[in-house]
Amino acid sequence: MGGQKHWDGVYGARAEDELTWFEATPSVSFDLIKRHLKAGEAFIDIGAGASRLVDALLDSGLGPLTVLDLS
Repeated sequence: MGGQKHWDGVYGARAEDELTWFEATPSVSFDLIKRHLKAGEAFIDIGAGASRLVDALLDSGLGPLTVLDLS
């Protein structure tokens, strides 16, 4: 469980915005990270999936950023 077939099935069965963990605007995570991460500091988003968080952080001038997701 949790392998490539599983995640391909999960993401293939629904539209991105129908996934239970999807957030169009990741405001809670964004606000928390923005409060503690300074421009130029490295950040890794583990388990990012189809998250919009990295896009929001990059748009605000933060980075370098790394996205890690097994799916």
